Amino acid sequence: MDVKYFGFNLFNETNLIPLESYFKFIEQQNYISTTNSGNELRVYVDTISDEKFYKGLIVTVKDQKRFCKFSDKHSSMKIEVENLKGNDKLLEFNFFVIDKMTGLGIYQHYHQSCALNVFGRQIKMLFNQYRASTAETDLTVSEVDKGSKLSKNEKKLIRSKYNDRLLFSPLFKKENIEKLLSQCNSINSFEFEYSYLTENIKAATPLSKFVERKVEKLTFNKENGVKELASRIGAFVANIRPKRGKIFVEDSNGEQYPLKIFDMPDSFGKENYDSLVLKLDGLEINNFANHNYFNDLTSIFHKDEYSHIFGMEIA
Repeated sequence: MDVKYFGFNLFNETNLIPLESYFKFIEQQNYISTTNSGNELRVYVDTISDEKFYKGLIVTVKDQKRFCKFSDKHSSMKIEVENLKGNDKLLEFNFFVIDKMTGLGIYQHYHQSCALNVFGRQIKMLFNQYRASTAETDLTVSEVDKGSKLSKNEKKLIRSKYNDRLLFSPLFKKENIEKLLSQCNSINSFEFEYSYLTENIKAATPLSKFVERKVEKLTFNKENGVKELASRIGAFVANIRPKRGKIFVEDSNGEQYPLKIFDMPDSFGKENYDSLVLKLDGLEINNFANHNYFNDLTSIFHKDEYSHIFGMEIA
């Protein structure tokens, strides 16, 4: 079984609640527990051990005490059931790292572990809970300081300090963009960087003599049908082959976010599951951030072939 490494981007809409504050809150709790499909999902975050990266670990504790194995003894093939002892439980694990400057991250995944989109959904849900509890704490403290109940306008002003959203977006191959866009509710704009400047592009560029790289932004009117626009963008990307870009869309829930596309592989690497678990054998979860395995994850950011992805963000 392969373990693969996928890219994602995590960032705040307004930065009224900095990502670091949110992660430090999780860190101070040791971990935060939630549920997914009946299993306990524990989120661990470290903000201290590395100056450049947040480090994280998702532990999924399975709600089962038995598991099956394949037995082939004396030409007799059987399904055998094994029982876990005492308080032992089955678990799955997913490590992740996030660049503190750009919000770009790498997520380690294998079959039946917590999927990347589930990770994104859970980390956003926990952020919303943190935002709400922080605002309520502020309201309570302000009311105590005032010595009387707050007015509606006073409450509104305090809550406005926490008017922020955490946005999560996987990194996508540009070849897959048409299918992704066709599933959106609307497509609002498209920002991209040319891979190289052809003579035609230079001719349409002011001050072209001095230009080294070119980024363009296209804003679409609301009359465009999603299917047609998705098809046209897909054809444009296939023809122009931009170095990278982001397309601002709205999903069926009315949430707006950027789809980030790159000239990139299906994943940023893979390794054998059995080899990986041998590296992790004996890992103390409360000291997870100091494991050497994180060097494997952060090294992906420094590879030359991915410098156009992790080296610089489009503003």
